[in-house]
Amino acid sequence: MEQLKYIHAVYDIAKEKGYIQDATFEGMKQRMEQENAQRSEKVTRGEAVYGLKEYTLDLYQEYELSMIEEKYILDEKNEGMGLTEEEIEAYYNTRDWIVGEDARKADLSEARAAVIDEMRRNRYQELTEQKAEVAEADGDMDQLSQFTLKQL
Repeated sequence: MEQLKYIHAVYDIAKEKGYIQDATFEGMKQRMEQENAQRSEKVTRGEAVYGLKEYTLDLYQEYELSMIEEKYILDEKNEGMGLTEEEIEAYYNTRDWIVGEDARKADLSEARAAVIDEMRRNRYQELTEQKAEVAEADGDMDQLSQFTLKQL
């Protein structure tokens, strides 16, 4: 149930931001079918297809959830994604950041991209977890449980 609430929260965020038009299961299924059709056409034309030639439903959902997260965290205007220099420095100072084959401690200028990326991913995770906590699941719980077991 918690996983379903999380997925629902991510799709709600995506719809709010305009990344997708339809946050329903059917909407996701349609997007997968469109993506698969485009990939099939490229294969037929002999063009390069990166990744899978065709997605299954569970792999497409994983792909789409990941793409939604990437799009969200890369936009500094989104909630929690605008970081101050003080926040970045404070987070950097919470631990040692290691770079290079010699595994030496990186200074902030070397670690900045990793620090920012980790901060944004953590904030995105917190945001989606907060939204998932208040999400409600309804419908046929037996059917929902069977579907969840198949997907997980």
